[in-house]
Amino acid sequence: MLKMASAEGHKTTAHVIGIAASMASAIACACDVLKIDSNAFAMIHNPYTYAVGDAGDMRKEADTLDKMKSALIAIYRTKFDVADEVIAKMMDEETWILGQDAETFKLNAEIIPGAEPL
Repeated sequence: MLKMASAEGHKTTAHVIGIAASMASAIACACDVLKIDSNAFAMIHNPYTYAVGDAGDMRKEADTLDKMKSALIAIYRTKFDVADEVIAKMMDEETWILGQDAETFKLNAEIIPGAEPL
């Protein structure tokens, strides 16, 4: 929906003022503009799920998770100025990014200064 709004000429902006963890970080990165308070956090990690079934079901679920990871990397690529492999490694490591450190992680975001430490 965010991409559709952008395609229709509506500029979308995400402003992280606390924590944008997990899928919230992907939603924020899907916006045209990303702002993050200097004391706010964004967190990225691999997709995960719960599954029940036999070995075939588990293999199918693993394939689905791989597809989901690829889709998330494509979203993160729009805001991170790094290679896909770097984003994948950050997801593997469950990376927490403090707003004031966004440049260190090559996160293209407007840092909103002056926020008190959490």
